[in-house]
Amino acid sequence: ADALRRNDLASVRHQAPLVASLLDVLGILGHGDCRREVIEAIPHFEDIIELPELRKMLLSFGLTTDSKTTTVGSLDAQRLPCLFVPHGAHEPWVVFGREGDEVLYRDPHTGLTARAPVAQRGTAWLLTDTGLVAKETTSDWFGDLLWRFRGLLKHLFAMAFFTNLVGLASPLFLMAVYDYVVGAHDTASLPLLAGGMVFVLLVDFSMRILKARTLSLLAGRLDYLISTEVFAKLMSLPQTHTERAAPDAQLAQIRQFEGVRELITGPAATAIIDAPFLLLYLVAIAMIGGSMVWVPIGAGLVFALVGAALVQLVHRRTAVAGSTRSERQHHFMKTIAGLHEIKARCAEPMIQDRFRIASAASAVAGARLQNANALVDVAAQTISTIAAVLVVVLGVDSVLQGHLTAGGLVACIALTWRALAPLNALLGTLLKFRQVSRSIASLNRLMQLRSERTERTPLRNLNAMQGAVAFERVLFRYASNSDPVLLGTTLQVMPGEFVAIMGANSSGKSTLFKLILRMYEASAGAVLVDGIDVRQMNVRELRRRVTYVPQHPKLFRGTLAQNLRLGNPLATDETIQAALDRSGIAAAVAALPDGLATRVGDQRSARLPSSLIRSLCLARAFINHSSLILLDEPATALDREGDRRLIEQIQILRKQATVLMVSHRPSRVRLAD
Repeated sequence: ADALRRNDLASVRHQAPLVASLLDVLGILGHGDCRREVIEAIPHFEDIIELPELRKMLLSFGLTTDSKTTTVGSLDAQRLPCLFVPHGAHEPWVVFGREGDEVLYRDPHTGLTARAPVAQRGTAWLLTDTGLVAKETTSDWFGDLLWRFRGLLKHLFAMAFFTNLVGLASPLFLMAVYDYVVGAHDTASLPLLAGGMVFVLLVDFSMRILKARTLSLLAGRLDYLISTEVFAKLMSLPQTHTERAAPDAQLAQIRQFEGVRELITGPAATAIIDAPFLLLYLVAIAMIGGSMVWVPIGAGLVFALVGAALVQLVHRRTAVAGSTRSERQHHFMKTIAGLHEIKARCAEPMIQDRFRIASAASAVAGARLQNANALVDVAAQTISTIAAVLVVVLGVDSVLQGHLTAGGLVACIALTWRALAPLNALLGTLLKFRQVSRSIASLNRLMQLRSERTERTPLRNLNAMQGAVAFERVLFRYASNSDPVLLGTTLQVMPGEFVAIMGANSSGKSTLFKLILRMYEASAGAVLVDGIDVRQMNVRELRRRVTYVPQHPKLFRGTLAQNLRLGNPLATDETIQAALDRSGIAAAVAALPDGLATRVGDQRSARLPSSLIRSLCLARAFINHSSLILLDEPATALDREGDRRLIEQIQILRKQATVLMVSHRPSRVRLAD
């Protein structure tokens, strides 16, 4: 990354040839100077870049990769450029053309064009440009996701068919032993039968292990894709969709998707996969016991009736248990966030009593739900036991009449148990399916929401950005049924002006900034930057060129250097050091145990003084070298020295950039034009 910031491509090729290959691919595709995007795509905490990391980096540019073992000369010219890893090599070539009996590729170490014979074999990673903008999803996003694993699902059903077919061996073995060994008082065939059964059991064991591993692979992949896609979707949504919900409510919404994973990994998935093969057991019972097949069929109908009767009870109690659990979690998180204030007011007993009440309600609801689930289990076991008893009663009569052998009766009993076992699991699945279906429906609705980055319009005239801002009769409300926050707001800020914004709390000061950055969309009117409506601009590029310091800036998980480069990944170490010097915190950062390599986030930030955190966030903003700077209460939490440094920074920025600042301090307001 440091070499990319210095534009030292020779060092990049020496240290990370695969990153150089990425640059070669992007250059051939006409992406131009994309060092910033490459730095952003580099794995956050990885020091070694290998082929899996390169594929992930390509994915961040909308380029998916599919492997194909072939000769380099057989590659379709329309699929070039592509990555090609020769047999025995570890680093890919970037193949981009062909001349006669040779192919042309970019050497990752030198960047020069090299040639290779068309007969060279290896693994080609073909690129597919899906575009930087996500495609519109269908109404069944989860179904489309499952469809991607149709090949794996076919394997699972094939293995389920085999294991259920092998499952017939045990009842047939018992029948053979009773009829041909016990009944005939002849043990000569017993070793052969036992040996065959042991072999069948070993094969069945191996197939079940393989099926479990395949199911785990499917569940793991789905869990990874769902979590990453949901997180990416939440990151891409307009801020109005996310900021009004409490963090614990958003966390609860994400956690509800865990039910989908449990459905895939738990016994429910096995029951669903095995369900179609119940016919094997019914056919076997019909062939051996004749009319006794109606017993498991009738038991299945009773299972369905019991499920229909209990499903509403379980669903009601599940909803109550979830609500009380969420209420307890909400109370807990609010308490931890305001613990210092609770202690200052000696309000611990009252808060503890409230939590006790919430915990009691959650415990009672959980117990009632557990009782309902236990009732379902008891009902299922009772039905299975009654079915087995009926098979015995009917079978004894058939045996006495000579229509069925004793071994056949034992086989029918075993087959009945095997047929009813998946039905027990299916009954539990039926009770959970409604909740899971709601989670899937919620997931589909989330993925259908329109992201704020779906537009492809270029950011016109932004390279020569002057920093002029204008509002033309802007109307904005947070919700369609709420009063307007801004009504007919009009203002004109000229390039290089320093404008202070004052007003009461919740009067819309911060909203002005978020409208400029397109975090919010105006309900009416227009917001212009350099005379261009921001709705005609690419939102990502707009935000890159505007410096914004929110009222409560944060340090995120990573090192201090990574946090300072959050808005400008191309900032060199010298640029960062200069910003720290101007902010007056260079000595404080140097005094930290690891300096700029100090890790923050994950509660580590709480160990730093609030004034230092605020100064670091201001330094991060000033590294961006923007022509338009938005400061929302920048002096909050600053000490006297930090405040003085901030005034000096603002004085330096005057006339160099347009500065809009929200502030209540008269000393700041007097600085404004």
